[in-house]
Parts: sequence; C-alpha cells; structure tokens
Amino acid sequence: MKESLIDIIQNISDEKKEERRERFPYAAVARLQGSFNREERTFWLCNSSMVLSMIRYEALNSFGRFVPKNANISVSMLNRNVGDVIEYDTRNNLKRIQHNVIVLDSKSDLTNRRIEIAGDNQTYSYNNIDDFLYALIKKREEIEEKERRIQELEEQKRKEADAHKRGLMTKEQNKYREEKRILTLQQEEMSNLTKYIREQGKLRYNPILDPIQNRVKTSNLFDGKTIIIDGGPGTGKTTTMIQRLKYLTDDYAINEDVKDGLGKYNLTSTQRQNLFDAIDNGRDWVFFSPSELLREYLADAMNKEGLTDTKSKVWSWKEYLKKVTREYYRFIDPTNDNTPFLASKTDEPLIFQHSDVIAAWRDFYLVSLKQIKTRFPEIDEEAELYKWKSIALSIKQRFDNVDGFDINQFVKLFISLESTYAEDCRELLAENRTTVSGIAEDIFALAKSEDSIYNQLVDMTANVNVDSIEDADEDADVAEETADKVVNIIKTWFKRYCYSTKNREIKLTPRQQQLTLLLLPILLDEHKAKIARVGELALFEQYAKYTRGIAANMFRGIPSKYKQFRRQMLAQNNNGWNLELLKNLLQKRNGKELHSQEQALLVGFLNNLVKSTIKTSQNITNHYYVEAYKELSRPIIGIDEATDFCECDIYAMESLLTMDYHSLTLCGDMMQRLTKIGITSWSDLDNLLSDISIVKMRTSYRQSFRLLEVAKALYRDSIGEEPEYKAYLKSKKVPAPLAFISNDEQEKIDWIEQRIKEIYNIYKKLPSIAIFLNEKKGIPDFVEALENSDFINDTAIEVVDGSSGRLLASSNQIRVYPINVVKGMEFDVVFFHNIDSSSEDPDLIKRYIYVGVSRAAFFLGATLKNENKEITKYFETEKNWKTL
Repeated sequence: MKESLIDIIQNISDEKKEERRERFPYAAVARLQGSFNREERTFWLCNSSMVLSMIRYEALNSFGRFVPKNANISVSMLNRNVGDVIEYDTRNNLKRIQHNVIVLDSKSDLTNRRIEIAGDNQTYSYNNIDDFLYALIKKREEIEEKERRIQELEEQKRKEADAHKRGLMTKEQNKYREEKRILTLQQEEMSNLTKYIREQGKLRYNPILDPIQNRVKTSNLFDGKTIIIDGGPGTGKTTTMIQRLKYLTDDYAINEDVKDGLGKYNLTSTQRQNLFDAIDNGRDWVFFSPSELLREYLADAMNKEGLTDTKSKVWSWKEYLKKVTREYYRFIDPTNDNTPFLASKTDEPLIFQHSDVIAAWRDFYLVSLKQIKTRFPEIDEEAELYKWKSIALSIKQRFDNVDGFDINQFVKLFISLESTYAEDCRELLAENRTTVSGIAEDIFALAKSEDSIYNQLVDMTANVNVDSIEDADEDADVAEETADKVVNIIKTWFKRYCYSTKNREIKLTPRQQQLTLLLLPILLDEHKAKIARVGELALFEQYAKYTRGIAANMFRGIPSKYKQFRRQMLAQNNNGWNLELLKNLLQKRNGKELHSQEQALLVGFLNNLVKSTIKTSQNITNHYYVEAYKELSRPIIGIDEATDFCECDIYAMESLLTMDYHSLTLCGDMMQRLTKIGITSWSDLDNLLSDISIVKMRTSYRQSFRLLEVAKALYRDSIGEEPEYKAYLKSKKVPAPLAFISNDEQEKIDWIEQRIKEIYNIYKKLPSIAIFLNEKKGIPDFVEALENSDFINDTAIEVVDGSSGRLLASSNQIRVYPINVVKGMEFDVVFFHNIDSSSEDPDLIKRYIYVGVSRAAFFLGATLKNENKEITKYFETEKNWKTL
C-alpha cells in the first residue's frame, strides 16, 4: 500500500529521533520506499564506504534497510524518478544471478528536505520535520479530502468520453491540487526560505543528487571517455564532480561491482589493485581550479563526502604549475645560472585562442628529429675500410626513411638502434676517450713547464660559460679545480681539432683556433701520430651518438629546441602569438623568461613524450622527465571552472593521467569565463581530449527565480543563445536585484549599509554576504568605510578583506573580494560595488555581473558611478528590500 505524505513524514521524524537516541554514526541522508521484488521495502541511504553493521542498532533496524548511498541498489534508485520500474541483476551467495525489480513509490532527500511521491506532481519541502508533521496532523482531514476529490475526478476522467468534460475535470483537479499545495506548506515561499540561509559563505552540501546528476556521477568510469559537465549557476556542477571523485574511489562500490559482475568500473583485476594501492597511498586523484580559494572552500564538502587529503590533492593550477616546473621537470631554477628558463611574471596572454601552438611545437620537434639524417658527416667510401664504417652506414640507412615518422616511430627507432649497436659503439668510443684523456694530460704537463703557455690556458678557463646543463658536452668535467678545468679545455680542443682534419665542414671556434696556435707546436710526434685515428672516431661518434637511447636523443636538448621554436614564431610573425610580448620575453634576461602558457605547453609535451616511450619500452632509461611523470600522474583528474583555462593548460592537465586506466572530468559554464585566454567553446578541446561526452545540467538549485532570470538575460545578450537552465525554486515572491547610481562614494556606502540592515531585520541574523570590487587595490578603503557605518558598527559586524588570508566568511562577517577570485563560491547576498569602474570591455563586465549573479542565492545589489543602461537594465532602481 502506497504511503501518504503524513506517513512518510511521521516515519522520517521517528527515525531521526532513534538515530539521535542510539548515536548512530552514519546519519541517513535519504529515504527511498517502494516495492522490492513485490515486497514493500524502505531503504535509508548513508554516507559510508563500508557495509553497515546494524547489530548494535536493533531499534533502527525496524525502520528498514540501511545501505551506503554508493551501493548499486542505491545508485539504481537515485538514477530514476519516482514511479519508474528499476531492474538490475545481482549475484547471490551461490554466485547465481538474481534478477531484481523495484518500483519506487517515494523519494525523500533528508538534507535538502524534499519529498517526491509517485503519482503526485508536487515536490514537498519542509524546514523542521516535527513542525511539518504537526501542521499536517492539524490539517489531515482537509488534506485527505483534497486528495480524495483529486482521485475521484481522475476516475471520472477515465470513464468520460467527452473531451470538453474531461478538460473541466482537469481544471477542477488543478484547483484542488493548488489548495492541497497551500495546505502542505510548500516551503519555496520567501517567508519560509530561512532554511536555505547560511551564516557562512561555503558550498552548500548536497549528499543526494538528482537523477541526471547521479547518472553523471556513476557513468563512464575508467572507460577512456572524457566527461564535461556543462551548466548554469547553481546547477550542481562542482557538487556532482566531487561526488563523482568519491564514487570513482569508493572501495565498497568497486568491490560490489566485482562481486555482482556489474562491469561499471571497466577495470581489470590488475588495474583494480593498482587503483586500491593508489587510494592507500593518496595518489588516486587531483583536482585543479583557477581559483586559489578552492582548497579551503571545497574542503568542507569534500570531507563530508569522504574524500581525504584535500590539502595535497586540491590545487590552484597556477601554484601547481609553479611547483612542478621547478621541482620535477627542472627547466626553471632561479638558483642556477645555467637554468634553461626563468619564470615570467606577466599575466598578459602570450598565446591566443585557437593558435594551434600545441600542434606547431610538436611539428617543430618532429622536424628536428627528421633533420638528423641531414647532419651525418660524409664517409670517404674509397678510403681505408674502418672497423666502424659498416656500423655508421647502417645507422645512416635507418634514418633514410624517417620523413613520414611520428613520435612513436622515432621512439621505436632509437630503442632499436640502442639494442643493436650501442655495445659495439661504446667499445669503439671508449678507446677514443682513453686516448684523448691521455694526450690531454700529456699536453697539460708540457704546457705547465712553460709559464707563458700555462698562464694563457688558465686565463681561458675564466671565460668558460655553458648556456645550459643539457647543452654541455657530455665529456665535460666542470670540477672546481683549475687544473681539471685546463685539462678539460685541452681535451675538448684536441678532439675537435682532430675531427676537423676528417670533416672539412667543421670550423674551430675563435678560442679553439687560439689553442691550435698555442698547443700544436708543443705536441710530440707520438701525439701527432694519433690525430688521424682520433679524428676518425670523432667522426664516427656523430653516428654512434644516436645509439645512446631515448633519453639522450629525445629528452636531451628540449629546452634548446623550444627556444629555437619561439624565435621561429617571432621571425614568422605568427598571428597566434602576442608578438610584442614574445619579443620582449626574448630580449629580457638572455631570452630565458618562460610564460605560464609556455610552461603548461612544455609540461604537457614532456608527459606525452614520456608516455610514448613507456608504451614502447618498459625498460626506459631513468630520466627526471620520466620520474616527474611517474610521481605526478594520477588515474583520476577533475578540472573545475574549466572555461578559465587555455588550451595549453588543459593539454598539460590531461597529460598527467595515468596510461593504463584513467578518468578525466571537467565542469564549467561558458558565460563564467573571466580570462582572455580561456576556451570559448567545448569544441576547442576536440583535438586535445579523447572521446568527449558533454552533459548539460539544467536545474539551478541555488538561486531564486528572479536572479536566474537575470543570469539568463546576461547569457542571451553575451552569447546570443537561449540558456537551457531553469530555477528549482518557482516562487516569484523573492527580492528583486537592486541598483543604486551616484558619484558620491559615501552615498553608495550608505545604500549598501541600508540594504544589509533590511536583510538583517528580515532574518534576525546575518546571512552569508559578499561584496565584490573590480580591483583588489580598492578593497582596504572600502572595508574601512563600511566598517565605520552606523549599523555595521552597532551590530559589531566584521568587514573583512577577503583578497588575502582567512579567505572564507564565518558568521557575523561580511567579506570583500576582487571579482576575479570568487569563482565557485556561494553566498546568500552579493553586492557589486562600482561595477562600472572597470576598464575592461563591455562583454567582460557582463561576465563579471554574471559571475556575481551566479554567486548569489537570493539578494543581489549593485552600485554604479554613472547611469549605464547596458548594466542597469538587469536591475531595479529606487526600490529596497524592506518588504518582500
């Protein structure tokens, strides 16, 4: 027998009392009731990743079955609407398949206090469960009479053939439904919205998702598909992604998936064990956001969801990139004069949208590999048959057909050359190293006996400067002792001089020419006799060096290649770049300054290069690029507010996924893009991410109907499309967004103060309030002025600069933020101050307003210096919030 509303409310009230009495540690967050295999069952869903032992809680057992909300039965019911038939299979203790059928009669969200009943188009809301129960009991007879009349009319409609009469019956039914709605105290009316008001600015925690959100949470797990959650303000994008992160790592759900053969996680036994190891070691997921506030702001909701180690897993991408480029990839080191790069401080965009810079750099790198075949020195075919000639010619032949190669084919080529020829090449070149070292020592001894020659050699050591560690001669010895430096100079010169006798294209540097004049006269005959042999093997080394493996031939020299690439971009006047800024970067600090977009480009490229090598050879030579990827890669990555990132950023983030199995989830709203470099369409990512699936969130649970209408108007005006989202709260008895225009700063401060006073009088407490300014520099003066206003001072409300330190609002505080840091935050009341003072273009100002609107739940106010119809058309003026 289907329960009535009063039956459901009574049951919830009794269960919650019993939870408190027995101190049950897993408070139920939802109640689901219906027919389970033709038996009436009640399920209570809890936030737990383990099988709930109810032995100690005998009284609670009488209320029904308590299960983790991520159990398959819970997920199956949450994925569907009330009244739907749900079918799924499980395996019993004998491992036999059992088919299950559920018909869900009611669904109760105990956190957001919403109740849905099959066959009833109303969604019931309540503030206090016992107050609601008392009100229903008082009006039981009236409510039951309305329900009886609705049912009678439904039966009459089924028997009535005349369409006109059926229409009249429907109209009468709707009248009774509205009367019933009023009797059941629908809580969307503003007078009862206090249950939504929060005294602190933090993410509203929603443990139970709607069916669309829940399907996003539980679908496409580790199947290689990239999930993009697209939606307007308050539609639960971030909340859904948080719950998806938890579900992807929920050991109860994963083990149940194996036991019942559900196949949702798409993991082999090895991958599953690797995932469990990653979870145990805190290396299972990482979450990126453009907002530095996110770590603190999301910690509360993440912890409630059971996600741990949030301080080490949630990152501002800017800070993460700064850390890894220095500590892991080592191409930025401010303490080392030989560092390939130094970080640029500019926030001005360097690489424009749709510049195809990723493909251009990859092509440049490939061309540099293909050009190897043009760099081999000629071998005199008629000369004496060297022992090494056949090896050199074979190596050259392997490069003859590389024009159509991709990176993976080059990886295979270098692995093959190393396995085939490396040992022979090492033996041959070891002879040369020994010979050259011995001769260098002899020459040093001879030079030391002649003060004039020795003093000139010592002077030369003072001018030795290597541009980068990666570009240094691999035989170079950079020991601090002067004698060692002199020997090293002699060794390098002698080898180069010998090589020049066998290859006419080799030119000595001015210093090497000076050394020739200085040292050649003191060489002994035994040294001169070895010049030809040393020269031959030096020539052979130009072939043999390509047998040293991937690290030496593909990783080494990447910073130098990138420097050449960016110079080429400038020389070609490539329109994908901010050429003035690029020119400036190349001129400052020896051209070492590397823009943050370039840092992301190199991180993404290096990780993908490492992955290509690992796929081809599991025994790849150790290199810090490889170690960086192994240390930083994660099977699960979430990207919040993805529209603020450029393509290079997302390219780098995606490259951090593990290879064997992974899950990538992004969320965002195109209208909330606040950066000039951010993506403008999800299609921008088609060439970066594999198998994209875009899921649209349409219902806004945070905002009032009026504020969502403003957001939709802004969306239409800026993007030129009709937004698809809608407000969950239907009532139009909500405060209008207000604007105040004045050139007098104090008048605007007074106006904001009066609106805060009105809100305070309505709720008898201070809800979460944020005030946004366009620029950080104006915040201190504004904070001081507002704090000195009468009402704020009398009520001891603290006004806090949120731009640095103690970032989140607590009770009896008002926070003031620069607009560019508030993405992802939620407040009940938001004010813009001097929104028209920005120097940004009109479109970006509208986006600022949109972001502010999307941070507010109920109240929105704005002050302006001047009348601006492009802004004020979204607000009402000459009004207040005294009466709602």
